[in-house]
Amino acid sequence: MIARIELRSWLFASLALAAGAVLATPPALAQAGRAPEEGPRLVVRAYYLFDSFSHSEAALGVDTFTTETYHGKPGGGVDAEYLLTPWLGIDFAASQTHIEADRVTTSAVGPSAFESKSRLQVRPFMLGVYGHLLRVEHADIYLGPIAGVVQTSGGGFRGTGTDFGWGAALGIDVPLGSSGLAISGLGRAVASRFPDQLRNASHYRDNFLFGGGLSYRW
Repeated sequence: MIARIELRSWLFASLALAAGAVLATPPALAQAGRAPEEGPRLVVRAYYLFDSFSHSEAALGVDTFTTETYHGKPGGGVDAEYLLTPWLGIDFAASQTHIEADRVTTSAVGPSAFESKSRLQVRPFMLGVYGHLLRVEHADIYLGPIAGVVQTSGGGFRGTGTDFGWGAALGIDVPLGSSGLAISGLGRAVASRFPDQLRNASHYRDNFLFGGGLSYRW
């Protein structure tokens, strides 16, 4: 519950900051950045992502004790952003990371234990509204809310599912000369339901992704 409250607070803060940056751009910032007609209109990014998801739980049966642990593994993603103005853009992002799951069941009547593993594919498809807080020659920092669907699929003891997801993203593009190529950094937080078959329930999970890559701007 605490993690969800923190994530929602971050989301509301990003909305306020993005709206403030777009609707009330300071004159000094406008002078430091590109003129409105000179900025790029389309940005395509490709990046390598680390998944920080970690979770564990346990359940006691009639004569068994079962534990499950989950750890996020790296993946990648792409996104394309269309800038309505130099200070406001609409972005579509798709990524895939992995979660390694391990289940151990121990019998209460003997020392025997049964272990099974599963590999889950996690694919968020997100639409974002980004406010570009700072657009100068050597940096383009953006921040905003994201929402969409999160697909979870895998074999073993975990099923598949598609659930609504939401969160916030923070990124930076650093141009490499005047070619349009840039180095990109990204941090993203996504909350969605995690199908839980161990307790026959569905829980929210807060998934934090961060990484970097390259982008090209037209």
